[in-house]
Amino acid sequence: MSLPGIETNCLDCVAFDAHSRWLIAGGGALAGRKNRLGSLRELIAWNLPAGDVRWHTVTEAKERISDLAVRPGSGELYTKCTGDISVWSSDGELLRTMKSDFLAGPIAFSPDGQRFIAPQGNVLKIRAAATGKAVATVPIASSIFTSAEAAAFVPDTACIVVAASVINSKGQKSGKLLLVDSSQQKVLKSSRIDFDPNRVTVDPRGRWACVAGLRRNRGLVLFWDLLKWRRLAEQGAHGSSLDGVAVSPDGAHLATTGIDHEIRIWGAESFETVARLAQHAAESAMRSAVAWSPDGNFIAFACGGEPPAGGVFLYERSADQWRLTEATRIQNAPPATRGDAGNTRHLRVYGTDVTMDTVGNFNLPANRRSAKCPRCTLPDLDAVPEPYLLSRGFTAPGDFSTAERGNFFVRESARRVLEIAAPSACRFYPTYEAKSGRPTDWFLTVPQTTVQTAKLPDKGVKCRECGEPKTMSHLEPLDFRPPAVDVFKSLQWTCRQIGEEAPWYLEGYLKTPRKELPKEQWTRLGLDRELWISTRLLMLMKQLKLKGPDYASMLENRRPTPAESAWIAEKIDQVNEQRPGRTAGIPSTGEATNWLREYLKQNPANKPLATRQAIAAWEKRHQIKLPKAYVDFATTVGRHTFADMFGMEGYDVRIVGPNDLDAREYRRDEPEGPGEDAEPDGLMFAVSPNGDCLCFDWRGPEGNYPVYHFNHETTAFEPFADNFACAVRRLAERI
Repeated sequence: MSLPGIETNCLDCVAFDAHSRWLIAGGGALAGRKNRLGSLRELIAWNLPAGDVRWHTVTEAKERISDLAVRPGSGELYTKCTGDISVWSSDGELLRTMKSDFLAGPIAFSPDGQRFIAPQGNVLKIRAAATGKAVATVPIASSIFTSAEAAAFVPDTACIVVAASVINSKGQKSGKLLLVDSSQQKVLKSSRIDFDPNRVTVDPRGRWACVAGLRRNRGLVLFWDLLKWRRLAEQGAHGSSLDGVAVSPDGAHLATTGIDHEIRIWGAESFETVARLAQHAAESAMRSAVAWSPDGNFIAFACGGEPPAGGVFLYERSADQWRLTEATRIQNAPPATRGDAGNTRHLRVYGTDVTMDTVGNFNLPANRRSAKCPRCTLPDLDAVPEPYLLSRGFTAPGDFSTAERGNFFVRESARRVLEIAAPSACRFYPTYEAKSGRPTDWFLTVPQTTVQTAKLPDKGVKCRECGEPKTMSHLEPLDFRPPAVDVFKSLQWTCRQIGEEAPWYLEGYLKTPRKELPKEQWTRLGLDRELWISTRLLMLMKQLKLKGPDYASMLENRRPTPAESAWIAEKIDQVNEQRPGRTAGIPSTGEATNWLREYLKQNPANKPLATRQAIAAWEKRHQIKLPKAYVDFATTVGRHTFADMFGMEGYDVRIVGPNDLDAREYRRDEPEGPGEDAEPDGLMFAVSPNGDCLCFDWRGPEGNYPVYHFNHETTAFEPFADNFACAVRRLAERI
């Protein structure tokens, strides 16, 4: 059954109580007005097997709930935000709050419920469940670039299995699996694993552990023998994100889920997929979670959003088969307050005449997307090709322009407004000229929320492999409820026609006789999604004189409501606070050069990063001239970490000396097609514990290369600063 009554539409944590009598889901949503990064915290519980609402609570909080777990033997529920753990009764009463580590991993309880772990950093802290105070600490590494990501207690022992992330001096990320003795407070065994872990669970009989994570941005499941301490098997799963792992109470099976929102059930003997539960699955980029009930009869899945793209779903075992239970006895939860965003009006934004990411008179895509379905060739609409190429129109004036697939383009001024007014609503990707490969000043802006806004056709030709319609057009609009965000796009797509059925496409582009084409290959031309933006955000953009949208036709002389007026005034104040000089942006070259000179005078070290002889030797060996500003820094300042890059707490970066400069890992790949040489030719000179790094782009002026930020999650380069001096000032001032 799908469990409704979710007003914030952002539940992505799920658990059962110890007796399988009730199911709990948690999460929250952006609060909007009071605090730019504020959140709502939401919990909702249902009785089992009836599915009626047990209790429901929504409160304002600094952060949303990111993890939850039920304490064995007590019925208490523990929820985790960024740095706090809250304890709730089984009736939804907040009992107490305890401090935890910043950005700690998932909560894991000992079988007796007396201790728990929420791991973070290179020292493992085992805490008393009643007080939250550390009762034992175990160092797992000497380097701060090794950090525990997840942990699990081994039943009937004093041991804990720890999955840790390891960042080497070149910024490359791998993993480590450790067996820790909590009584002796030491590491018993340790093994390297060649992927980045984020989840771990242990068989109830302590025979094996399952570690989940990512290898080259692809989900991976690793099974590990705890008795012989060796690898048993590993399998790829769930695309570019693996979010949830749950083991059955008898240890015979394991359930996982990820960005594909499919539940895979694995056999503990074969370590192969034995079943897939996908009746609830739908396109969405939101995080998901899975839980297995202690009696073994239920599996729950949770994902932000409303059915079919999201929600909380319950599967029940019947005659060794899993079925999605019916919703006949489900009652709606009480209304939940969502802040200003809950009453926000939205308007559909239509395309303009500027089609920067298309080519030709028929506006064919300038960027190729990989096929999601090998039979019908439907592309992955949520994937963003990188580098993202613009073929025309990028010199046009303005701050805003629509793009393909419900996305849009913004220049830096509009991007800053969106980051202030609609934080986390969109992701931004740099763009490049298709012919020259040079960066443009436009950012591809991708809404992170999708909503079904039109009724899908019941009939029509569909692909036998993926079940997607051959074509969709002129869909019937739905009376849908907008989500609590200011920017979103439609879940459903439309297309203009099928390329294989158009003579001009066959003859001019495919140049293949129709009879030689694979059957059911449908190149959908004019693929598009709807783009929706809140009325208040459009009015804000209009008042800030951002050019691009046709405000007159979209707003139709609408006047803001009192709540919208207050929100707009608040956002204008926030935007104006960042406008003077270049405080909100990247420092200019002239200012930064003088600033760096003074910085070096104030920060000399007895033992700097390098000598000039060592740097000269490196330059001779690699035939690369390093920037003078970097040489001055490395020969003056010692080992130093810059805290809170981009103003984000805990996002630390350190500049490395010549021994750790990486002139290989971030180089351009050999071009495989038009525009492939558009990405920077990277020389890594600064690393962060999370796997990100800063690189010089060799394509720039010799000795004064521009600096790019490498995002390890998207494997994309993003412009960071004009040169090294600008980069150091930006790091020091946390801009």
